[in-house]
Amino acid sequence: MKCLIMKCLMMLALAALAAALTASVGAGAASATMLCTGTPASGSKCASQETVGQSLDLSVETSFLMQSPGGFAATCTTGTIKAILTNAGTTTQTVKANVEELTWGGCSQTLHTLATGTLEVHHEAGTDNATVTSTGMQVTVGFAGASCILKTNNTQMGTLTGGNPGTLDIYGIIPQSGGGFICPSDVVWSGAYKVTTPSGTLHVSDGNPGLSGDGVLCTGTPAAGTHCADPEQVGQQLDASVETSALLKTGGGTTIATCGSGTVKGKLTNAGSTTGMVGGGIEDLTWGGCSTTVDTLVKGTLAVDHIAGTDNGLVYSSGAEVTIQFLGVTCLFKTSNTPIGTLTGGNPATFDINGTIPQSGGQFLCPAEGIWSGAYKVTTPSGTLHVAAG
Repeated sequence: MKCLIMKCLMMLALAALAAALTASVGAGAASATMLCTGTPASGSKCASQETVGQSLDLSVETSFLMQSPGGFAATCTTGTIKAILTNAGTTTQTVKANVEELTWGGCSQTLHTLATGTLEVHHEAGTDNATVTSTGMQVTVGFAGASCILKTNNTQMGTLTGGNPGTLDIYGIIPQSGGGFICPSDVVWSGAYKVTTPSGTLHVSDGNPGLSGDGVLCTGTPAAGTHCADPEQVGQQLDASVETSALLKTGGGTTIATCGSGTVKGKLTNAGSTTGMVGGGIEDLTWGGCSTTVDTLVKGTLAVDHIAGTDNGLVYSSGAEVTIQFLGVTCLFKTSNTPIGTLTGGNPATFDINGTIPQSGGQFLCPAEGIWSGAYKVTTPSGTLHVAAG
């Protein structure tokens, strides 16, 4: 009887903890998040943001444990988590990644990965850390002759702590989703992982890389004590052309299209100020040498937000609509104040595209989002161009 009472108490405690953890994640699910490497400059929160397609790899630092209230336990001495970023995070979005490899080694019971699932990183306000959740991971664990299936669904897995290196302290309650009556209803996964890629310092920011909410585009070299030699005015042209191939892919990493050439041509309708971002309408958005049909339906607008302490700006797109042929169907993608990349000052300036664009029309075969990446070179204005505070 005493054992039964203790088992019930443990199960109640786990249920209460699971409810509390779920509530805490749900409350912050839409939090702005970025993964950053290096040491940020004064006035900036993010020195170098990790971008879509980059790796986030971890390995077991100490032995980890899987246990249930009923007494089941399995220990493993090694293991890896390898993921690829599918959403780099913004001022309104969390960081998301597809897990491509989830391994277990030196285990006291048989563990096998059926599905690797996805990870989502939610910044914890006032810290360099984040809560990590998992969805779609499926693992089988050998228990009393049965193969028990565990599956995550927006399940809180632990805390990613900024540092050199960053660490992931796992403590997640994973529900059982199959395997028979003998399998425990929940299993607690605990342990410590070390971030191996990216190497060096890694921290989590609130998605605000020192954005100022204003900005102007400037040509020439500013005189001492000034920040802008010659501000671009309303009506002036801003053109860029593909420097390397542009790539469109699904959130799952499947390539939708590659294009060898392309242009973005716009005209300033707002020169920017101390209270507003510089921006304008797109007059030409072209795609060339593509592996499938890519068409621009609506060109939309762009706005540039100065990144404090730099000559760069974060670029947003609104109202652009593009169709792409994928698996024999036409998929429509549309931007709405969508961060699509960074305009980096220089001679010439460059526009590094890295944006997650939601699907807004098409058949069920169309992916929920398309990831646009590539490098563009500013051709007009020629020479030095940088972004300054308004």
